[in-house]
Amino acid sequence: MKESVQALAQLTNELTFVESMLSIEKVKYEESIKSLLAKKEEITKNIETQKEAVKTEALQEYIISNSKKLYGGIGVQERNEVTYDEVAVLDWCKEKKMFLTLDKKAFEKVAENIGAPTVVVSKKTIVTFPKEYKLEESK
Repeated sequence: MKESVQALAQLTNELTFVESMLSIEKVKYEESIKSLLAKKEEITKNIETQKEAVKTEALQEYIISNSKKLYGGIGVQERNEVTYDEVAVLDWCKEKKMFLTLDKKAFEKVAENIGAPTVVVSKKTIVTFPKEYKLEESK
């Protein structure tokens, strides 16, 4: 047993040493990529700012042209937006024996057509961005 415990102690010491070396290397690595991480954060903020500008321009162009496919693969979609009083709708659903609990996703798919109380369906126009921008003009 003495040899087994000594072997275990040796392995535990080796693990502690390796973990401390990993910790040192991790700190060095993180320090070495600090400027890249800062640059990434800066670019990400700039992308979000630019996307907001593109959204505004895309919605304006959509209003003027009614075209949903815009330059660069930018798209415009109209989606139904359903708003309602959840308590009133759940009570109504239980009364109609439609749902035992309010499954919001399933309910919102049929909400426009079933006449539930407090339901308002409106259109929401959103701008979509492609994974890859198409910067060539089509002929």
